[in-house]
Amino acid sequence: MAPLLTFDDGPAPDTERLLDVLAEHQCHAVFFLVGKHVAARAQLVRRMSADGHTLGNHTWDHPDLRQLSLSAIREQLRRTSEVIEATAGVAPRYFRPPFGYSNRAIDALAGGLGLSKMMWTVGTDDWRDPGVPAIVASICGAPADAVVLLHDGPRRRGQTVQAVAEALAARRAEDPLDPAKRPASREEIPHL
Repeated sequence: MAPLLTFDDGPAPDTERLLDVLAEHQCHAVFFLVGKHVAARAQLVRRMSADGHTLGNHTWDHPDLRQLSLSAIREQLRRTSEVIEATAGVAPRYFRPPFGYSNRAIDALAGGLGLSKMMWTVGTDDWRDPGVPAIVASICGAPADAVVLLHDGPRRRGQTVQAVAEALAARRAEDPLDPAKRPASREEIPHL
């Protein structure tokens, strides 16, 4: 088993480069998509699915769900799931609340829509642009069973793309035969 890389807030301008890096390293990831960005970058969403990545729901426009009514939350999740399915031909089975903010009512509502919450166990703080070495250290230091939080949007994420490329190359170079050093395979992503 290897750490599972997850990406929030896309698809965005650097998502295509990130998909190229993941393909080069035969790594599958989970992309938590913001619904309003899906139609504008439909080709990238279709590629994510075709490349074997898991598509997750990250709401329509990234609000703090705790500040919304249950009907507004339902609309955020329903609308996003519908646009993902219409674009990629696959309905998301996971959601990640923006900022990680949730509660039992939100989780139950999502569950009623067929969505299970997937949080993270290792944060990289890549959204703060801490520098490539810091992001690489977070990824490479993650335990084999970690769920690693990264971002491919909403703005340029050059540091993240470079860090993922370096981290995947470094993990493989440590010991190419050690299963804990290779990227996650499609079969290791929880629902596949």
